[in-house]
Amino acid sequence: MLEMTSYKGSDDEYILLGGMIMLDSVLSTCYAKYKSNILKTKHFSPHYRPVFQWLVKYYADYQKAPKSTIQKIFDRKSKNIQEESVEVIETALDRVAEEYVENDSIEPQFIIKEVLISFLREREISDKLEKVQSKLDAGDPDGAEEIYRSYSPISAEDEDDSVIQVFSKEDVKQDWDSQAISGVYRFDGDLGKIIGPLEKSWLVAVTGIEKVGKSYFLGEIAYQAAIRQKRKVLMMNFELNNRVARSRARRRISQTAMPFNAGRIVFPILDCENNQYGTCKLKRKKPLFKKDNEVVYFLQHRKTWKVCTQCMDRAGRKNAARTKRYVPTIWFARDRFRVLNKMRFKRALRDNKYFGLNNLRIKCFPRFSKTFDETRDFILRYIEKSQWKPEILIYDYLDILASEGYKDERINIDRSWKKASRLAGELDCLLITADQANKAGRTQRSLDQMSTSESKTKDSHLDVRIAINQTKNEHDLQLARIAVLFHRHAPFSLSKEVMVTQRFATADAFMENAAWHLKTDTFNVSLEKGGGKRKR
Repeated sequence: MLEMTSYKGSDDEYILLGGMIMLDSVLSTCYAKYKSNILKTKHFSPHYRPVFQWLVKYYADYQKAPKSTIQKIFDRKSKNIQEESVEVIETALDRVAEEYVENDSIEPQFIIKEVLISFLREREISDKLEKVQSKLDAGDPDGAEEIYRSYSPISAEDEDDSVIQVFSKEDVKQDWDSQAISGVYRFDGDLGKIIGPLEKSWLVAVTGIEKVGKSYFLGEIAYQAAIRQKRKVLMMNFELNNRVARSRARRRISQTAMPFNAGRIVFPILDCENNQYGTCKLKRKKPLFKKDNEVVYFLQHRKTWKVCTQCMDRAGRKNAARTKRYVPTIWFARDRFRVLNKMRFKRALRDNKYFGLNNLRIKCFPRFSKTFDETRDFILRYIEKSQWKPEILIYDYLDILASEGYKDERINIDRSWKKASRLAGELDCLLITADQANKAGRTQRSLDQMSTSESKTKDSHLDVRIAINQTKNEHDLQLARIAVLFHRHAPFSLSKEVMVTQRFATADAFMENAAWHLKTDTFNVSLEKGGGKRKR
């Protein structure tokens, strides 16, 4: 019998190959690590690389270890390899035949948990050291340091040990203690009702046509998650540079504006139709409209008209008569917003110092400058260096990463989305990205499930797809309708939309929101005289 302590160091390679030849479990484990790009052909010495490739191909074809069949494979393939390698391999196979006569002479778990891990660690460290030394010899210490920091220790954790007993008391208690049921991020109001809580390990896409405010939307999610919900958020931004990304975050927290749009700003707010038409049975007041098709000019009524959303959050009134419940509609407000400067930003930091300011971190890269693997390596290095692990990871956005190297751009994009889905699971975090709708979406009132651009396989990788819908009139009024196009884990309706009010001057992507019932973008209120009319 082969003893556990019989071979050390240089014999790891021989023991590993012998186990792969004779044992299904060893070859299965090595094949999985090979497909995951952990175990590589270059890890083996040049003489044994052909053997490793034979074993990988054999398992791919037959899903078992070759055992004595390896001799037939060797006889057939030996004509195509160097004579010196033929002698080394033949000697090794003879040794395997003598020492591995029966399966019970091998310790499979010893090979998997000890030999394989030791072999991988030794080869990876040696490879990194060679690359580091090469950079140092070339006079590139920065490159050497980057390679050194990119090393990730190889874990000996057995995946079989992580099988979950779904109904065990320990797992149930852990889930509730970690708030796994409530999600890592929640939208407020009706927006939260149609989307639901977003969980760790999910990939979520926010879809919209060009310049509809997708980056603002992601920024608002990051702000609310970090400041209001106390989540650790890391934003990988390829859409904006450092200056613009910081400006938006600073305007948002300080409620200030840029010099060119500071001052008195008009922005939309929610009101109730019953309030505006004087049909509310709960609170009588003079109506805003005297007849159904009348259009009122905001500036003429801004000082006298008072909105009312008293019944908005009263669940008991949802089934009441229309005149006794909240029916959402739009009005406007006008407030003064000052210019962003150092003093006002410092005051905002002081006022919010207890609200988790360090929870939000942003890293900007030029567009198409990094592949997904390079961003993943950066994130892992940052986590190791800072000992700060994000609960929410935001990519703005996956489609403008550097090419994965394929001629077909759709394949490149599909690979990035696959890797993003995998990274969400590896880091156990919620990963959110923006996604640009196809050209047809520019003329649609609302996006649909066919609005996915480039590779349609994106939808098979994600868990939730959220749409930002906006007509030209809604864009001018700073309004947007949010809908759910796909949801892997909960029921959803394509016909349900939630109206959100926006104020991009202060980087507010969604302030108030309410379930929306209108199928037209023409309102009875206007910012300019001569606005459109609609029938109630």
